[in-house]
Formats: sequence, C-alpha cells, structure tokens
Amino acid sequence: MIRTLIRKEIAGHLLSLRFSLALALFSAVTLTSVLAMYRQYEQRAEDYTLCQARAGEPRASIPPVLTSVLAWGLEDVTGRTVDLTQAPAVLTFPLQSPLSLLDGFFPILDLTYVVRVIGALVALGFAFDAVCGEGRGGTLALSLAAGASRGGILLGKLVGGSVVIAVLFLLPVLVGLSLLRVGFAAPLDAELVLRALLWAAASLLYLVCFYCLGLLVSALVATPKVALMGCLVLWTTLTFIVPGTLTSLLRLETGLQSPTRFEQVNFYTVRLAAKPREAVAEGQLQQREARAQAMLAFSHRALSALRLLPGPAYVEVGTTLAGTGIGQMPAYFGAVQRFLRGAQQGRQAGTSIPAFAFQRASLGACLQEAAAGILSLLIWTSTACWALTRAWARYDVRVKEAGPQ
Repeated sequence: MIRTLIRKEIAGHLLSLRFSLALALFSAVTLTSVLAMYRQYEQRAEDYTLCQARAGEPRASIPPVLTSVLAWGLEDVTGRTVDLTQAPAVLTFPLQSPLSLLDGFFPILDLTYVVRVIGALVALGFAFDAVCGEGRGGTLALSLAAGASRGGILLGKLVGGSVVIAVLFLLPVLVGLSLLRVGFAAPLDAELVLRALLWAAASLLYLVCFYCLGLLVSALVATPKVALMGCLVLWTTLTFIVPGTLTSLLRLETGLQSPTRFEQVNFYTVRLAAKPREAVAEGQLQQREARAQAMLAFSHRALSALRLLPGPAYVEVGTTLAGTGIGQMPAYFGAVQRFLRGAQQGRQAGTSIPAFAFQRASLGACLQEAAAGILSLLIWTSTACWALTRAWARYDVRVKEAGPQ
C-alpha cells in the first residue's frame, strides 16, 4: 500500500502542469546561472594571468576556483590582488571587474542562490495544497476508506514529493555541469566532482526541509488559499527578512567600514601624511591587522546567529564545501599580513621580498567546518517532520472535505 501511495504522489506531480512550469523555470535559471558564473570564472582566470606577480614584483594574487560556479561566497574577497608597487601605500583590487553598473544592485546568481531562493519557493509550491487541498476535495477521506493508514499517506507524500523535488533540482544541474565539461572543456577533477556531489546533497537536504515546512503549513490550515499565503510569508521571512535584519543589526553594532572605503581612506592617508615612509607603512599594517580581526569577529558572531536559520545555514554549507566560505578568511588574512610584513622588512633590509603563500582548506577541513550548518538543516527538517506528524494526526478529513474549493 505504501508503494502505491508513493507512486501515486510521484505520478500526480509529474503529470501536473505545475511540474512542467517548475521544471522550465528551474532549468532556465540554472543553465543561465551555470553559464554566467563560468564566464565569470574565465574572466577571473584571464585577469589572474595578467595580474599575477612576476619574479621580484611586490604583488600577490590568488587564482580563482571553478567551484565558485556552485557557490560564489567570498571569492571576490580572496580573489584580490595586493599591490605594493606604490609602497608605502597598499593597493588592493578585485581580479574580476564588474560587467555592468547593475551588478552592484543585484546578488551574484550562483547555483547556491538559485537553490536558496527559487528552489525553496518551488518546494513550497509543491507542498502548500498537498494536505488541505486533498482534504477539501475528499481525496484523503477516500484513501482512508480504501484501507490506507494515516502514516502511510503521510509517508507517501513525504517520499513522493521529495523524489519529485530531487528530479527538479538534479536534472537541470546535471545538464548544466555536463554542458560545461562537453561544450567548454571545463577543468573538472576528482576533488571538484566530489565537492559538487556533497554540495548537491546539502542542496537536496535544504529543499526537503522547505518541502516539509510547506506540508506542515498545509496540515495546519483549512484551505489551499490560506496555505499558499502562509507559505509565501514563511518563505519571505526565512529567506529575506530575518537574515537581512540580523545582518544589518550586527553590522551597525560593529561599525565596520566597507572594503572600498577602507582602501580609499588608507590610500589618501598615505598621500597626505607628513610622516616618514617606514612609519606610514607600519601604521597601515597595524590598521589592516585591526580590521582583519574585526572582520573575523563580526563573521563569527554573524554566523553563530544566522546558522540558526535554514537559508544562511545552507549558504554556509554550500560556500564551505566549495572552498569559498568564511572559513577561508583567517588563512587569507594571515597570508596577506605575512606578505605585507615580509615585504616591508625586505625593503628596509634590502633583501628580496618573500613569496606570497595561501592554501585553501582541504575537503576534509571543509567538511568539519560545514558540520554546524548541516546539523542546523537536519534539526530544521526533523522538527518540521515531527510537527507535521503531530498536525497530521489531528487533521479531521471529515470536516475538511466539505465546502467549496
């Protein structure tokens, strides 16, 4: 009976107009994201070739990573060139120049953003009427009268809907990544494929979490219209309102300057300072060390609060697995400070400038760092399933089947 219920749910979703529209939307957005982000990677690789330091040049830059297609994260921060040719002024500029003026107004459309925003909305769209819609139509009462158990019906909806969500997500992503390999000869290696598989597993967990939340809303309300409004409010709150509010409050409390303003203030301070060259350089190093510590402290506090929500927890997991997460920042800031300090000491002593050394975290270290975000997603999914089970046990199909649609 359970297999029959699961097949019924899968067939009902696959044959619906909703599935066709969702697949078309998700495919279009996913393929656009993959191609656009890979173009960004190619441009950054070309810029890195031009900006990388030659022998004896006081310049440091970090090569881009292809996993930024999956999750952009802080790739624009670690992908900056540190230039000491104007010493004691220190110039930093991104490897990737903006494509247009509109880039500053819209977020990067990487695959993690697509899953976090559009994927969550699609998952809720398949769940909002799964209980109350069939209850109002009398389907649930007929299924119970035919011998199906309440647990079997709920399990069929959970498994069947999750399978459909997985198809909606995996099919466009596989097509997009295959297009990169076949059409653009993207340099895919074993570690990159493994990171992509782990990222896909985390994405599925996030989508299933929102599908369970949608089922919970559907079991708590009486009509599909109210369930749709509830799901939209839930999606907006968890995806945009609460994360944005928490981040803004923490940023106001810490009072951090933007990277652009910090660089401008430092540059013009050097030009206007009536101090010896060595004193100005030492002051800049101290300011950069202080700002690095402030940014790391802010990132730690923000993550501790934001990972309690499913969206930020998923972004943390996705960027960490891609090697573009906040966990790369301590090693990056340390490498930059060592390079600047070594360059200053080398100039004073008349010796050669030491080479810039920065190593991204290994996959094992990334998995350990992503454990907290994965745990948060598991807790959200488990809690939603538990609450759904309690709500479904109290759902009265005899009342819900009457009345207009």
